[in-house]
Amino acid sequence: MQLKTIFLIVILFIIFSLTGYFLVNRYFSDHWDIDKYFTNDKKSQQIIFSQDNNLYTISPNISDLTKISKNRLQSTGKVVKMTYDRKSSLIYYESTNSALKSEIWQIDLNTNKSQLMFSSQTAGLENFMQFSTPVFSPDKSKLAFIGKLGSKDCVFTYDHKTKTLTNVSDKIYNDLISDLIWLNANTIIFKKENTLYALDLVKNNVAEYLNNSQKIKRIEIGQNNLLLLMEDEAKTANLFKYDGTNLTAITGFTSPKTVLSFAVSADFNQIAMEVNDTQKSASSIFLAKTNGENLLEITTKINPQNPVFAPSDDQIAVFVKNEGIQLINLATKKTQKIINEPKIDQIFLWK
Repeated sequence: MQLKTIFLIVILFIIFSLTGYFLVNRYFSDHWDIDKYFTNDKKSQQIIFSQDNNLYTISPNISDLTKISKNRLQSTGKVVKMTYDRKSSLIYYESTNSALKSEIWQIDLNTNKSQLMFSSQTAGLENFMQFSTPVFSPDKSKLAFIGKLGSKDCVFTYDHKTKTLTNVSDKIYNDLISDLIWLNANTIIFKKENTLYALDLVKNNVAEYLNNSQKIKRIEIGQNNLLLLMEDEAKTANLFKYDGTNLTAITGFTSPKTVLSFAVSADFNQIAMEVNDTQKSASSIFLAKTNGENLLEITTKINPQNPVFAPSDDQIAVFVKNEGIQLINLATKKTQKIINEPKIDQIFLWK
């Protein structure tokens, strides 16, 4: 009788344990996204894109594609430019408000809290009307941006540690500015039409850096040089590199092909380009070394736009109209749709 009782207790204990394990496991699998809460660095990555005056994030490397969904980060207005510091998880972006005034906002991705940083409401900037082109310095300690005052533009820097805002072009430049980038910790390159200027923060002067007959559409920093998207009289745009002395073509596309956009890998060794064929009204992605070598078309069918490198530089995210966001594996050249979104405005970064 005693043995039977002990045996019954053991059986009941096993049944209870198995039932409890099943119920707990079922609960957590239903209520917890395991890929979200127990991830390695790659699975915790996010792609940030804009759509209908909002910023959204998606996690691109979740193994179960049915679990990938967009999450609204902020309501923003139209976002034009974005810069990101991986260490502090701070994003600055330029957006246009309902009054068609451009402002610069900050998002802390650790808390998802945002704040208006630079606008005509900011102390000391009351007379300025437009604020654009935020760009982190190479060491991420400062932010540079453009503020419009009447008929001229000014370059500002903001020191994150001291919270100091400085008009660094005051009294040394009195004209328009349409883009800027940090060349190094002490030099900011900005452009007006077809001319680049170097603003020396130590010597407090401005000097002409490059004067070219072609239209400079965009400037980015490369590996020990600048990367320039330049358009000729035939409206054909190509990529060039400039080391302060020599201007060298990276691509040599001719009409009907033209470069619409490009992205630079984190190690500055690769460039991904959206190349449009105006006769076919179709785009494809080309990949090249930043020295111009190994130019290769890596897509032929999906008509992709707006390439952005993964942090590991082994994948590219693109938007395909009426399809959604797709990933391109640079080793295999295979594509994979990760979310179905017929229309988005722009993919800004993959962090």
